[in-house]
Amino acid sequence: MYVKMVEKNTSKYPARMGQKWEQEEVQKLLASIKEKKPVYEIAKEHQRNNGGIYAELRKLAADFWFKDKKPIEEIVILTGLPKEDIELAIKKREAAIEARTIRKEAKLKVVKSPAPTTSVSAPSHEIAELRNEVASLKRDVKEMLRLMNALYEFESV
Repeated sequence: MYVKMVEKNTSKYPARMGQKWEQEEVQKLLASIKEKKPVYEIAKEHQRNNGGIYAELRKLAADFWFKDKKPIEEIVILTGLPKEDIELAIKKREAAIEARTIRKEAKLKVVKSPAPTTSVSAPSHEIAELRNEVASLKRDVKEMLRLMNALYEFESV
């Protein structure tokens, strides 16, 4: 989507806006942060906008926390982000992970569930069991929607 926007109006948008970050570019970003360069200057060097720089830094902060098990104080130094932004990035990543887990569990429930009988004379205990499963699936779907909204909110920040 962003690539098309850039192609349509090259004078308005930075050339690399919305494109995937390469490992070399990430290293250059972290080096610029270490040098305490201003974000607008870093954005210009990377041909991205300020929001893209901050988004990548938040993603890196969550990666440092989850993958590298770095303490928040060290992540503050590595990314230049305030502690509050890092904590929010971690919470949003946790919500995304939880949403994926719930979706996987819901898929497993659907696969494992026996096909409902079409017989009108199904025993009442089977009907009650099916109602309970449906209620449980509804709760799972509501929770997935809540987590998806949190994820979309995170991505739009």
